[in-house]
Amino acid sequence: MLGINSNINSLVAQQNLTGSGSALSQAITRLSSGKRINSAADDAAGLAISNIMQTQINGLNQGVSNSNDGVSMVQTASSGLSSLTSSLQRIRQLATQASNGSMTSSDRAALQQEVSQQIQEVNRIASQTTYNGMNVLNGSLGTVSFQVGANVGQTITLNLSQNMSASSLGTGAPQAGQTLGTYTGLALNTDGTKAVAGTATASITGASSTNASSITVTGGVGAATFKDNNGTYYAQDTTGAWYSGANAAAATTKAAAAVAGTGLGTTADAGTIAALNQAAQSVTTTAGTATVAINAANNTGTGATPAGTTSVTATDNGKGTQTYVDNQGNTYTDNAGTWKVSVNGGAATALDAVKDAGTITALNAASTTATANVTSTVTTPAAITSINVLSDGKGGFTFTDQNNQALATNTVSSLFGANTAQGQLATGGLDAVANATTDATVTSQINALNKPSTVANIDISTAQGASMAMESIDNALSDVNNLQATLGAAQNRFTAIASTQQAQSTDLSNAQSNITDANFASETANLSKAQVLQQAGISVLAQANSQPQQILKLLQ
Repeated sequence: MLGINSNINSLVAQQNLTGSGSALSQAITRLSSGKRINSAADDAAGLAISNIMQTQINGLNQGVSNSNDGVSMVQTASSGLSSLTSSLQRIRQLATQASNGSMTSSDRAALQQEVSQQIQEVNRIASQTTYNGMNVLNGSLGTVSFQVGANVGQTITLNLSQNMSASSLGTGAPQAGQTLGTYTGLALNTDGTKAVAGTATASITGASSTNASSITVTGGVGAATFKDNNGTYYAQDTTGAWYSGANAAAATTKAAAAVAGTGLGTTADAGTIAALNQAAQSVTTTAGTATVAINAANNTGTGATPAGTTSVTATDNGKGTQTYVDNQGNTYTDNAGTWKVSVNGGAATALDAVKDAGTITALNAASTTATANVTSTVTTPAAITSINVLSDGKGGFTFTDQNNQALATNTVSSLFGANTAQGQLATGGLDAVANATTDATVTSQINALNKPSTVANIDISTAQGASMAMESIDNALSDVNNLQATLGAAQNRFTAIASTQQAQSTDLSNAQSNITDANFASETANLSKAQVLQQAGISVLAQANSQPQQILKLLQ
């Protein structure tokens, strides 16, 4: 249909021309900016991802810069320490020279003058080594934190709290093996326990010959401690039950007991409680039937072996040879007669037994009492008379006896327990008082007296002072070397972090480029297309706008 109010072709041409114009504008914008995303309208999600990546990239790049700053600070401190080391090495060389016996007092005084100058140089280096206005060697910085990562908490710390001045260097624990003091006036056994002379009586009382009911300790003065031949210690009062019940029977086989006072513990292997094997054991038979009865029993024995012997009288019933087995597995075979029986390897209480027809029954002897008197005679083999306290070079201690034989730390610790007799520390002149609770009190005092001086107090005007100066310088060099090692490790970390994060930043930048950068090949093609469409659209729109003019010819 032909009409003049609505020119549809013109409207369509206008719409297409607008679209091609937008495409042309976008292509020109991307090509001129180099970015595919120039606003959120271009790619909202891509823009958000790009911004996050850019934040990370910026943080990584700044972390690299911070790491490089850390390297610069470390290098500054390390250079100062190198100069300080040179001064310390010179001081030690002078101290070594001064300790030589060929040096006179005036020679040492001259050397001391140079030492004093080197000490001043050490102080100058420590006070004037700065980075960005901050002193890095006087300990004022403390622990420094470096933000080396892109995110919170991605830091490394560097401890610069150690003061490198002469007044702070040189002191420390004595060198390993140095004798700090000697505790003398001792009378110890080799296990570190105190030997105490005295007497005590161990009375073993039995309710029956096969089961002693208790062992009672009597006599002696004060609290006592007993040790049996198995090395087991038993602490008891002066008097009272030692064993009772079933334990008492087992206790009768103990071979020795010792008495010791409290304080250092228990020691001397002196005195004897004899094995009181007065118990007659049960007997059974393997052939025939018979009965064995006890006619008499030994009552009391004193000493290592109870008096009396054990005999069994057997009367043959005419049935032939009889065989008996006691409850210890011992076999007895004989005809009628009187036998002497050994029970538990020793002579038992004198017993008369009659072999009659019937079954052999278990033998239970009458109640007996046996007492063994024990006198504790102190024997101190390889006695410890003094203890040397030596430094382990780490602030701790090792111990030797007067023969330089190593002693266990726990053994020496008991020396300073309650009720310990007082002795004297020969080196250092300190007293170890009675009732000291631990060895730490005494040995720490010794350590303080032998603590090396600081570099600032070095005086090599005497041979002894020169020798002490070498130890102080060794400690100072150890501190400097430790800090140098710390700085070197930190520098390596800074360098590694910078290298790693530079690579991470590069990878993130590449990923961001894939999202945001314009593809010039594609965009130039889009530009050419949009330009052609613009030209064509303008031409077509002109023709569409001319169509209403054709309708006028119908009115002519």
